[in-house]
Amino acid sequence: SNFCRYFYGFYHFKITKTVKLSFGLSGGLLQYTVDGSKITLRDKYDAVISNGLQSALIPDFSFGFHLYHEDWFVGASFPQLVQNKLYFFNYQTQTLSKLEDHYYATAGYTFHLGEDFDIQPTALFKYVKPMPAQTQHVSQGGRRNFLINPTFQLSFLAYTLGISVITIGLF
Repeated sequence: SNFCRYFYGFYHFKITKTVKLSFGLSGGLLQYTVDGSKITLRDKYDAVISNGLQSALIPDFSFGFHLYHEDWFVGASFPQLVQNKLYFFNYQTQTLSKLEDHYYATAGYTFHLGEDFDIQPTALFKYVKPMPAQTQHVSQGGRRNFLINPTFQLSFLAYTLGISVITIGLF
């Protein structure tokens, strides 16, 4: 199990009349807890973990930004910037357990098709070492004034890794 307590700060400002930038920073404490009594070891006499609760309390920081316009946006976030190591025992001087870097980036553009119909393709890129990088593509389309005049909206999600398509229609 784990516990976390974070504090957040963010700021928004105009770069031009139509382009805005938002960014945020968060900091806090993470507590990771392992209940050794719920783990079955291959060798029951292995002293690698005890039968009790073991925990590690570490600081953590994250940063992100979002640059946007009425027709497009781009952003990125970087959680777990510190890459803290997790020490579950007081006597431990070395460990292989640590928080890995995470990288997320997103971008999208709204295409105006006709007077009142839009389609917005969006891409999400994510990378966490040692996994391979992943991308997801999402597109949604519908009437431009959907919230004012709700007649039709269609969204679909397509993954580039594997073939999965999810379609949602709102009438």
